[in-house]
Amino acid sequence: MFKKLLVLGIVLSILISSIGIATSAEKVTIKFSTWGSPEEVNINKELIAEFEKRNPDIHVELLYIPGGEYWQKIQTMVAGGTPPDVMFSGTMWSYDLFSRGAVIDLQPYFEKDSKFKNIKDYYIFKKPQLASLYKDGKAMFGLPGRTNVNLLYYNKTSFDEAGVAYPTDKWKWDDFLKAAQKLTKWDGNRMVQAGTTVSNWHAWLNLWIFQNGGFMFNKFAHPTKCTLNSPASVSALQFIQDLVYKYHVAPTPAQSQALPGGFMTGKIAMEVGGAWSVEQYRQIKEFKWDVAPPPGQKIKANHVRVGAYSILSQSKYKNEAWKFLSFLFSPEGHEIAYSKVAIWNPDLVSVGNNRNSYYYKLPGLPEHYYYRVTEMEIPNLFPGEVLHPNASKILDTELPTGLDSMFLGKESASETVKKLVPKIDTLLKEK
Repeated sequence: MFKKLLVLGIVLSILISSIGIATSAEKVTIKFSTWGSPEEVNINKELIAEFEKRNPDIHVELLYIPGGEYWQKIQTMVAGGTPPDVMFSGTMWSYDLFSRGAVIDLQPYFEKDSKFKNIKDYYIFKKPQLASLYKDGKAMFGLPGRTNVNLLYYNKTSFDEAGVAYPTDKWKWDDFLKAAQKLTKWDGNRMVQAGTTVSNWHAWLNLWIFQNGGFMFNKFAHPTKCTLNSPASVSALQFIQDLVYKYHVAPTPAQSQALPGGFMTGKIAMEVGGAWSVEQYRQIKEFKWDVAPPPGQKIKANHVRVGAYSILSQSKYKNEAWKFLSFLFSPEGHEIAYSKVAIWNPDLVSVGNNRNSYYYKLPGLPEHYYYRVTEMEIPNLFPGEVLHPNASKILDTELPTGLDSMFLGKESASETVKKLVPKIDTLLKEK
């Protein structure tokens, strides 16, 4: 009887041990949501594979959501109690969720992580004026990465044919306008090549307003007043409208339809836009092109747009989620991402300032690609977005809708903002 009990005890002990081993070896699964191009998806898969290789106890499930559906889908998941553990998003979206308690404060994790002891090696942390892109007071609602500034793209072949000198970092709006006038081509009354182009996107408008010494709002963090009606802002907006309807160097909405492909197809000689377009434009074979800093005016300025990596409050695996974020921002994770595509500005100063680094080795990069990095070091570098619960509603909806009459040439800039500013001020008062 004793032997039977002993054998039974041994068997039970083995079973219990086996169960214990299985439990301890069980992987934790964290979900990571993002959007992006096929190239970005592949990079994220490679990053996940390397992270899992280094951390066999953690499995990362990639949730790819198309950009146009992303914000609505994330809000639905949060409301339904099934959000991802880690979320990549725009600053405005991340802060929106943080203000509702759906995203945690990352500052305690950040302060304890040895990878971030040398914060001077991160461009974004070197500029105190950019803090509103990832912090609300002392709380960090998102780890900022995948940064971008603005560049002036120009068709060197068109410049050569028109006998126009290439842009320099000393250019101002008048230089830009004179070049655009010489580069614009017509076939009778039909524009066949535009000198430049315009946009009603808030990030694009912000750049010109900054260059003219103006701002859209009275402050970046928790603004209380829209300042689009200031003389500097109105003057910048009027210059933008004049490029289309006074100087005729940028296409009207109707003319744009006859210039398919824009800069990529040589239909636009100069384009001011986000540096992420380098990834697409480095495939150009039909003409020569290059980049320069955007033309300045009263001041030399640029703005930064960043992606925010956040951890959701409902996550059961916050420590594992931070471990994944920490890897993404490590030198190893940085090289995997930034040696494959030219979509983003480098996060690491040691990489961006070394023109022999992997960041500059991609094929098809323009001669003056380094301007993308040096623009991160200029004094007047501002956040591309504001910190406010209604930021997305204001910048993505109210602003472009309110500026329609200006972009259609129906009203002047001053007439347009006179109607628009009170509407934005009302939204700023809402909490």
